[in-house]
Amino acid sequence: MCIRDRDYSTMRRYISVSLQLAAVMSVVIAVVTSILCGDILLMMRTPDIIFQDAYYYLLITFIGVPCTFFYNLLSSIIRALGDSKTPFWFLLFSTILNILLDLFCILVLDWGVTVFSQGVSAVLCYGYMMRRFDILRGTPDERKFNGALARTLMYIGVPMGLQFSITAIGSIMLQSANNALGTACVAAFTAAMRIKMFFMCPLES
Repeated sequence: MCIRDRDYSTMRRYISVSLQLAAVMSVVIAVVTSILCGDILLMMRTPDIIFQDAYYYLLITFIGVPCTFFYNLLSSIIRALGDSKTPFWFLLFSTILNILLDLFCILVLDWGVTVFSQGVSAVLCYGYMMRRFDILRGTPDERKFNGALARTLMYIGVPMGLQFSITAIGSIMLQSANNALGTACVAAFTAAMRIKMFFMCPLES
């Protein structure tokens, strides 16, 4: 199903359906992965000495899946509407907030990591999007779930998701092999990956 030139009504329906799909899928993924968190770590041969800390870290990450879902979706919508700067500033704010909250939670409260900043960024994106772009303010009818539009979005999105999952599965297999070597190798590998990601970001951007 294609959108005619300046067919804003259909565009709003697509956006509404995409938000509804993201809500359902992200919650389902968060619940399922949180339940299977321990089994996933066992499958990855996580050393016993770091198992509990790894469990809480992974559990918090899984609980935060909806936040990540919505930030990525909302920032993509804003970029598609011609504003590529604002999502960047929200992401930068989220990153700085995440660093400060991690330091506060770990050093002061002794809690561990937090995904609160990603949720804040998603809320900021949604509020800005609805205030900035009048063409997104639709009618109640346009906000209803549409099965045909949902199938179109799934037809486009699922293959892309499977494509990215291949890389993720490869990373899990590599991490599983590394975990079997002990905690020193796990720490060294994690530190090296963080450095690699830091230098790869400018190239990818």
